[in-house]
Amino acid sequence: MSSAIDDLFQETLQTTRGWLREIAVAVPSIDAQQAYHLLCATLRSLRDRLPIEDAVQLAAQLPVLVRGLYYDGWRPSEVPMRIRDKEEFLRLVAARYQVRPLHDLEQGVRAVLAVVSTNIDFGETFSVLRTLPLELRELWPEHIRQAA
Repeated sequence: MSSAIDDLFQETLQTTRGWLREIAVAVPSIDAQQAYHLLCATLRSLRDRLPIEDAVQLAAQLPVLVRGLYYDGWRPSEVPMRIRDKEEFLRLVAARYQVRPLHDLEQGVRAVLAVVSTNIDFGETFSVLRTLPLELRELWPEHIRQAA
């Protein structure tokens, strides 16, 4: 493999590890494995709630490794899902979260969305938020919602 490819893999691995650390710091009761599964479950649930064009635009903002996790199992012909409220969204995340249960799933989802929001372009975060019902927007950090 060329050095440029090695550098790309190392960069995306380092960035992804950073995101997982940020999630684990925000939810101190979880370990790296739980943070990984929480990131996957939350992003895939968000992806399936978004219109296809918005889901693809969000993916373009993600680190390469996270983007692969995001697209894994995607069936564009079955989206967007008609999730209208926070509880329904949290149930979807819980169904996709396949490791030890979290004490507070909503806190975990909020942590993932905060990490995503601080690591992607604000314009993309705004675009995602405007496609969601108000109750789902409540899962994002207050300062992000206010700015949007």
